[in-house]
Formats: sequence, C-alpha cells, structure tokens
Amino acid sequence: MSEAYENALILARAGLPVFASSRIFGPGTEDIATTDAGLLASMNHVDPRAVWMVKAGSELSLLCLDTPRARDLEHLVADFGPLPRTLTVTRANGATVRWFACDADSNVKLGEFIRATKARFRRFAVIPGSIHRESREQYEIIGGGPLDLGRMARLPEAWMRGVPKDGESVTANIVKHHEWTPRAPSEW
Repeated sequence: MSEAYENALILARAGLPVFASSRIFGPGTEDIATTDAGLLASMNHVDPRAVWMVKAGSELSLLCLDTPRARDLEHLVADFGPLPRTLTVTRANGATVRWFACDADSNVKLGEFIRATKARFRRFAVIPGSIHRESREQYEIIGGGPLDLGRMARLPEAWMRGVPKDGESVTANIVKHHEWTPRAPSEW
C-alpha cells in the first residue's frame, strides 16, 4: 500500500472526501471524491500510481493555502500578519500548501488569487506521498512524520477577514501589490 493511499484513508476516516486523480480516470474525478473505503480501494486497484487528492473548502472545515512562490507569502504576511505553524506539504520545487482548520461557515472563495500574488486557497490539495505526474517529485510533509491532522492550526482571523469570500469581487483584493497605479481613462 502506497504512502499516498494510506494518507488518503486517514483523511477519509476523518470525514474528508478524497479521490484518485489519473489519466485513467480522466477529468472531473474530483466529482467522485468520497470517504467510502471500498470505493477508495477500487480507485487504488485501478491505478495504484494515481495522485491522491483531498477536497478542501470552508464547508469541510479545511482550507489549503497554495503558495508557489515564497515572495507571495511574504507579501501576504506583511498584509495579514504571521501564520502559525501548521501541517505543510511541499515538493522539491519549493511550492508549499499549508493546511488550516477553519469554521464551516467561513465562506472563503476558492481558486482565486489573493491580491496580486500567485497564492490562493485551493478546491483540493495533493495528499502527501503522491508523486507529481510530470516531474516525478514526491509531495512530502515539511518536518516529516506521518500525516497527523492534529498538526493543523486554525487560520488566523486577520487572514479570514482579508481573503475574498464567495460572492465578492476579487478585483478589490488585487490592487495593493500591483506595480502600476490605475489611471482615469481621460489620462490615457
């Protein structure tokens, strides 16, 4: 049994829907995310090398902050304050995904870039132990050790207030870090 599949089962037992993503299953596999161990065993049997994913979102009380560039995190920390140590998954290219607990009614907008950065809260996140399809890099927990949801911190309130909520325009969150200043059309 692979480390990724074992971790998928841990998450499923905790009530978080997971799914196997692979070319065999095709697009849209997140729609079959489940906590059912039997279905997960079937997915693993069909493609034991699949990349395992966990669904995220405030309705699941799990937010996954994807920061592909260190400077993006620095900008956001300057705006919203420091982040607590939390369960963090990385791969060799340095991209990180920080896993946070949150209240189910937090209503954070998923998939949208936060301000003028490449950071965003993801709709789903790669489960540690999975192998990236193209680069063949393994997703690992920073600091090592087994997947332990007890290592997840709560997302600080300042961050909850600062990130876009469902229904909000993301444009309002973009302007702060742009290197240009918007001008009136009469000034063009």
